[in-house]
Formats: sequence, structure tokens, C-alpha cells
Amino acid sequence: MNWSIFKSRKSAVSKSPFPLPFPLYDTHSHILWDLDDGAVSIEDALSFLQRYASLGYRGVVATPHTNHWLFESPEDELVKERLKQLESAMAETQVQIKIGAEIMCRDAYSEEFAAGRFRGIGDSYLVEFENRPGVFTPALERFVFDARVSGKTLILAHPERYGDVQSGGAQLATLKERGMLMQINLGSLVGKYGRRAEQLAWQFVSDGTADMLATDVHRISDFEYVSDALAALNRVDECRIETLLCTNPQHVFMFRPERIDLE
Repeated sequence: MNWSIFKSRKSAVSKSPFPLPFPLYDTHSHILWDLDDGAVSIEDALSFLQRYASLGYRGVVATPHTNHWLFESPEDELVKERLKQLESAMAETQVQIKIGAEIMCRDAYSEEFAAGRFRGIGDSYLVEFENRPGVFTPALERFVFDARVSGKTLILAHPERYGDVQSGGAQLATLKERGMLMQINLGSLVGKYGRRAEQLAWQFVSDGTADMLATDVHRISDFEYVSDALAALNRVDECRIETLLCTNPQHVFMFRPERIDLE
């Protein structure tokens, strides 16, 4: 599918205003502190909230790394405690935070999913795979299918960054056909993860592969990439931008991923 989403060169000269004319929602953030490689302190988290508010975000899903070999999966009570400490700041900034997870699919992940041991965003689950070629196995297609049958929606974090996707692997289309949602990092649009990831990110925005755009912020400096990416999106049709930054991620945020149109 090819989206006619790009404006003419003449109409794409000026930067997008902030905030944009619709509320933004983020399904991928490491705003909760001292859990992984994201925010280090509550002061960091408060700064994150201020930056989110200044860009027009109204909803953010905190997605600490889970089932990762580098970080201990955070206990639910600890995550809830972190969130509770941000209640007054959420009220002040009018940015609501909900709890999810960025789940590394490794080891016996399919069995863990079946047993309900991972934290979701309602019935949707943000997942990632090892960032190297060869990780998309035939078993993954079955896993996505089984999850869909059981009422779970899987969201693939930053597919543009995976080695096998960058090397031309064609499995992404099959996974999308099976109901997997594709979340592209905003930073990829402005070269944060390299030239190939940047090319693919724009391609996925253009051809309809992308279902949503997320920040994946780990530190306050990441918001510079987010701001630059939102400005760069001025060359994309506003209706498509709204779908990627508001409509679809809001459905996930409100626990209604089934309303996302995969056509």
C-alpha cells in the first residue's frame, strides 16, 4: 500500500507549530526512574513530564524494560509506587501516565506470555527482539497468530532498527498481516539510530507500515530528537500525522487497540 501523504515542496517549508492542533499520545517511554537505562531520578521524570506537556502530549505509557538480560524486570508494586509519586505532577502538566512494559522476546517468552506473566497496556503488549540479523524466526509468526487468537495485540517496537529488517528481510509485512502493530521511533526520522533506520522510518510512514510514532525517550536530551522529528513531519499530510501521533496511540492508551485500522 502506498500512502499519498507527502505535501508539495512549497507547502513543506515552514516548521510545524508546537503544540500540534491535536493531542499527542506516546506508547513507549522510559520515564519511570531507576528501573532500567531510562530516567535516573524523580527529577528526571518531572523534567520529562514538562517536556511532554510543552510538545502537546496528553498521555504517555511508561514501558520499563522487562525480560531483558541487562535489567531486572521491575516488580508491579515498585512500578506503581513510582507512578504514585508523579500524581501531582501529572495533574499540573495535564499529562497522564499509564503503566506498560517493553518486553524482550527471548528465552521462553511465548510460554511466559501464555502464562500471563508480562505487563500489558490493557490487552496490547509492546515487544522487542534482539537487535541483530536473524531474530525473526518462523516461530514468531505463530506466536503473533496465537497472541491474536487469545485476544492480545502485539506492538513491535522500532522495527526500523532491526538488522534483519535493515538488510531487506520481508517478514515484517507478514507480521503486520497477522495483526502485529508497528511502532516507529520518532528519533529514527531524524537520524538518531543511523542512516538506514532513518530511510526505513520514512519509508514505513510513507507506505503505511507504521501504525504509530513513539518517543522511546530514555533521557531528557532525547526530547531534542523528538522535537526535530515532529518538525520534520511538516511534510506529511496532517491527517496521516494525526493518525500516527494521536488516533492510533490513543486507542492503545485507552485500551482499545482493536479500533486501529490496519488497512
